[in-house]
Amino acid sequence: MHKRTLAAIVSIGLSGAAPAAVAQEQDGFEGEEAVAESAAGESSAPDFDPVIQKKLDRAYQLAADKKNTEAIAAFNSVLRSDPENHAALASLGYLYMGVKQWKSAVRNFEAATLQDPGDQRLRMDFAYALQGAGDFDAAATEFTRLSTRKGEYQAAAREALEDLRNAEPPAQMMGRRLLERGYAALEEGNKVAARRRFEEAVKYDPKNTLALKQLGFLNFEAGRLKTAVENFEAARAVQPDDHVASLQLGYAYAKLKRLDEAREAFMAASASTDAKVRDAATAALAPSL
Repeated sequence: MHKRTLAAIVSIGLSGAAPAAVAQEQDGFEGEEAVAESAAGESSAPDFDPVIQKKLDRAYQLAADKKNTEAIAAFNSVLRSDPENHAALASLGYLYMGVKQWKSAVRNFEAATLQDPGDQRLRMDFAYALQGAGDFDAAATEFTRLSTRKGEYQAAAREALEDLRNAEPPAQMMGRRLLERGYAALEEGNKVAARRRFEEAVKYDPKNTLALKQLGFLNFEAGRLKTAVENFEAARAVQPDDHVASLQLGYAYAKLKRLDEAREAFMAASASTDAKVRDAATAALAPSL
């Protein structure tokens, strides 16, 4: 098994990767860039294999050239020949962080830290990868461990732990991210994928009114009127003054011939300060006024 320090890959400051430190944005760890100090020295294991070393050198060069996709493939090629190659595992962790493939980053960092549990920098980035993957409890556990150990990452771990505790609740964060992915799917015209993302968002955060209303729109459009009613009613239960939900609920009830409930919903929507919503509700009420 080769165990080589990451001087080559860390010192270049991979595009998007964040060895030793991750810059937090409001949405979590979405787009990091950092320049870390080079790891001190290199060492070769007794079973040094020049073929493996040649593959590693090529992978490092691809990473240095910011050819991340090719570098990932090259390091994975090393692992196929040497599944416990520490340098390849750790390097893949950083590269996958750079392209925001968090679960793959976690998998590789975890394997690398099992080989070298005392490497605090590696454990710090493992914790950041866990946070990026949405595994906040595991990330907190790693940050806590590092915060109790004297070393250059103790202060950073304490700060990361505090940020994690003060951050948006994990369920709401995941719900919001899934909502954004649902909107993106809609823009691409993929309503099946959009529905799946909105449903996942509601599972994480049942009070996500935006996701509930999007499901209502999709179900109404597909003729699933009873389900649409459930979606819009759920949105109103969370936010009673959601006049858009009330308006759409009125349309759904009207389609179902539940006219008293439709009228109540339209009356609620007519109180909107949004002229378009108010006018639409008033027009819907007109035949029964």
